[in-house]
Amino acid sequence: LTDPALADVDIVHTTNITLDFALIPVARWAAERGLTHICTPFVHLGEPGSEQVVRYYAMPHQIELLRQTTWVATMTDIERAYLIRRGIPASQIVTVGAGVNPTEVTGGDGRRFRTTYRIHGPMVLSLGVAAFDKGTVHTLAAMRRLWAHGSDAIWVQCGPAFGGFTDAVAALQPEEQDRVRILGYVDDATRRDALAAADLYVQPSRTDSFGITYLEAWCNGIPVIGARAGGVPAVVRHGVDGLLVPFGNVTVLADAIDRLLRDRVLAQALGAAGRTRVWRELTWDAVYERIRPLYTDHDHRPSALRVTSIKMRS
Repeated sequence: LTDPALADVDIVHTTNITLDFALIPVARWAAERGLTHICTPFVHLGEPGSEQVVRYYAMPHQIELLRQTTWVATMTDIERAYLIRRGIPASQIVTVGAGVNPTEVTGGDGRRFRTTYRIHGPMVLSLGVAAFDKGTVHTLAAMRRLWAHGSDAIWVQCGPAFGGFTDAVAALQPEEQDRVRILGYVDDATRRDALAAADLYVQPSRTDSFGITYLEAWCNGIPVIGARAGGVPAVVRHGVDGLLVPFGNVTVLADAIDRLLRDRVLAQALGAAGRTRVWRELTWDAVYERIRPLYTDHDHRPSALRVTSIKMRS
């Protein structure tokens, strides 16, 4: 923070309130110089009525840090309402959300993906970290229930695996092993191909402040299933562009997956509604229009700003 290159910085924008050890010195540096400080905290709210997740994002010193910023940019109105209840002035919080560039996540070759990974029937896709909090363990358990009742669906998981998920996969029966494709990290082309091949996207997570992968699925016309936790209910509208289930409820999750695999008319309608919504309000261009006023003066004319990335050294 003593770099001479930072002498003419006008605005500081920090992110992720759990990185408070890095945010605090930057916030002090900005305050000493009277600079505008925007913080995007990415508060993970977890399950409704439970403090198990959110307590790591809303400790007293973290809330005080947010109170001292100029602006707090939240992902959803659910996150905004929570921070207001915790004492941050409503006038200080602006919901900007997150977005996607549709052209970057579409255009994949679904046939190539299915051929490469020997997928002939319905395909359920999950992207991102495979872990308990992301609902990946529950998705696997739900798929096992469906297989036990005769489903021929294949489940594809792309992303790094943590915790008990690896053990759960290792414990599958041979016939179940043949119905999963655990791919780990994949490149962008493979990711696009997977999205083009999928019939359904499932991510029943309790640790998402937003959930950009739902938008990626919608760009490809795929219906989604999420959990009633975190910011997801502000992103996925139950019965409109996807389905929501209680976090960790394997029975309800299995029923939701089965419903959308069987009712293709409903599935296509949900996916189409999601795609329309992305193009209307969930692109990065739309997000830019929402956050741009925080970087401008009061009459919304652009200021002469210098934007600098500050890397904290350990």
